[in-house]
Amino acid sequence: NPTIIMQFAKILLALISVTSVAAFQAPAAPRCFGVVMNGDRAVGADGNPLDPMKIKPVNTEHVGKGGMVDTRDPEVMTHEDPRKSISAAPSFEEYMKQRAAEQ
Repeated sequence: NPTIIMQFAKILLALISVTSVAAFQAPAAPRCFGVVMNGDRAVGADGNPLDPMKIKPVNTEHVGKGGMVDTRDPEVMTHEDPRKSISAAPSFEEYMKQRAAEQ
């Protein structure tokens, strides 16, 4: 029957249009019992809330022109996993001597 096929096509087209519109909407905020979660807490780069007890104070002694804190001179740290260790960086003079010796 052509009328049944036409009705089925209309329903299918309506469902496709509704689902395609929903794909472009922003996701809803996570809710738990009607309360928006993490609404007042700072969120990290991974989207998880930051724990205020684990946030270390930032040394703002070396702030650059753009307001970014200089982190190029970290403290030396040895870790049981050598990949996580931070070795002492050479001074600028030592670096320039090493670079001149390589050329």
